[in-house]
Amino acid sequence: LILWYRGSTGTPIYSFDARGKSIQQGNHWSDTVLLEKRAYFQLLPGNTWGGSSAPGAHLELFPVQDRDQATYRCRVDYMLSPTKNTIVNFTVIIPPKKPEIYNSTNHLVVGQSGASIIGPYNEGDPLDLICKVTGGRPAPMVTWLVNNEAKKTEVVEEGEGVLSASVRVPELTRRHLHAVLECRAYNFNGSIPVSSTVTLDMN
Repeated sequence: LILWYRGSTGTPIYSFDARGKSIQQGNHWSDTVLLEKRAYFQLLPGNTWGGSSAPGAHLELFPVQDRDQATYRCRVDYMLSPTKNTIVNFTVIIPPKKPEIYNSTNHLVVGQSGASIIGPYNEGDPLDLICKVTGGRPAPMVTWLVNNEAKKTEVVEEGEGVLSASVRVPELTRRHLHAVLECRAYNFNGSIPVSSTVTLDMN
């Protein structure tokens, strides 16, 4: 008998009962309110854990949802051996939403739709842009790049789940014509980033 528990609750959310029958004939049960029809206890081919050739298994959730993040406990009751418990901390990574870019007057220049052209600016003008990133777990890191070169970025928390990152070019020159400024957000190093870009036009 295999029982899965979620959090500190004493009520199982999933069970697999093969008492008095073969593994292949075991009965599956799940909490359809909590798991809906997304969970299945998957039996695996024989493994070599601890020198054993016994079959392994895992509880599969698909598709994973935000609310699935929790601590899970697997309890296995044997007929002739002591009960075993295994605890797993399950973390759900949620990517942030696509960054939104605002100019110095707090006008939205790039929304969820993608890239934009800003300007035209004059040589010698300053340029201030603000990138706002919403959501993400763990909290995302936000950085600005100008022509793929990372720039010093000041990031502040505006509210719950909203980060604001600003970049400043004190004085624009001709070399900034058609420069691409990108705001990039990612959960951690190695994760796939989300980004928005603006292309700079000049007189």
